[in-house]
Amino acid sequence: MRIEKVFSTPKNENHFFGYYDVSQMSKDNKKILTIKIDDIGILPTAKKKYEIYCFDIEKNKKKFLTTTSTINFQQGCRLQWLGPDFNTKIIFNDYMDGEYVSKIYDIETMKIEILPFPIYSVSNNGLNSITNDFERNYWFRRGYSYDAIINEKKKNLDSDDGISLCNIKDKKKEKIIDIKNLLKKFPVQELKNTIHYLEHLMFCPDGTKFVFLHRFKILDGGIYARLFMYDINTKELRLLIDSGRISHFIWKSNEQLIFYGSFGSKIGKLRKHVMFQLLFKFFKYFYKFFIKDNSLISKKITGDGYRIINVVNGERIMIENDINFEDGHMTFNNRFSDGFISDTYPDDDNGNTGTLFYYNIQNNIKKTLKKLRSLPEFDNTNLRCDLHPRFSITGSHLSIDTMNDGYRACNVYKIYE
Repeated sequence: MRIEKVFSTPKNENHFFGYYDVSQMSKDNKKILTIKIDDIGILPTAKKKYEIYCFDIEKNKKKFLTTTSTINFQQGCRLQWLGPDFNTKIIFNDYMDGEYVSKIYDIETMKIEILPFPIYSVSNNGLNSITNDFERNYWFRRGYSYDAIINEKKKNLDSDDGISLCNIKDKKKEKIIDIKNLLKKFPVQELKNTIHYLEHLMFCPDGTKFVFLHRFKILDGGIYARLFMYDINTKELRLLIDSGRISHFIWKSNEQLIFYGSFGSKIGKLRKHVMFQLLFKFFKYFYKFFIKDNSLISKKITGDGYRIINVVNGERIMIENDINFEDGHMTFNNRFSDGFISDTYPDDDNGNTGTLFYYNIQNNIKKTLKKLRSLPEFDNTNLRCDLHPRFSITGSHLSIDTMNDGYRACNVYKIYE
């Protein structure tokens, strides 16, 4: 595989898209969506309106569509093409009359339809969305949240926290997962008095089930993560992985999920216990000094790497051998079903350079596609610009966010086998 840049947003403007789990490009491979921002050095705020654009990448023309006041640099406003055609309508989050909402915008008729709930993940058929508590996210996931609503939800456990299934056509919302009920069914024995929240919701391709993370903060300053799956038809909630070490994931099929993290380790089991957390909090500085993140030694301890789990039968596949992977944002397309594209974080250890790569699972071969610079002062902050690679729906193109040239831009690459 190789890639060749075919489009980039204007040099005199700052544009970005957001997360890696949805396609930035329309299904006809002619258009991409972007959010324009003036100041890349401050966190976005709901006090401003941010412009949403559609670029014709063949004609190199941009078209202003509408605005939103709810964005963050990690996930934008959850802007995406609405299925099932992925060509004529877009959906995104906004703020109106004291509430978070989502809007459907028809790029041909310019009509806007308002939904009385924000979206997180949208099914490919365009019928349903799922959403979590965006108000609560403000307190515990600032880089992934909006600041239009700042209320009293800064507490360890909030009774309103959960996940809702939203019918886009009927505009109805039903709470299907309650965080307190989740903790009753899948208790965390040693960690009752800590901050709990739900995030990273993602529909499988056919929209019949979704996965999400239950995360909670522990006494050593770290975060423990559990991966859950909910089946919409059977209403079954299942705990898939309880290792504490899960970050990013993407569906490979309706049954298989690729993720970065661990199936479990001895250290992971110990992290559940308060005494170990207190001891590790004291020794954490020395651990970090002698054992670098993403080193082979650290991976031996944590068991981290790229993995595959079959969410139906529980089969677990280790897809990493001797290649030293780092955590990243993976994107998958059936055109390249033997592997996936992912990225690395830029930081001081790699010269503030992020890497795009393709990994062939069957052949265990990693191929670097592109290296791009960051702005060092933004690395490891909520202002950072992750590459967030995104396959187009057809698998013919790849799009990314980048600061390689000193400003925020979206690049589009043509993919060659």
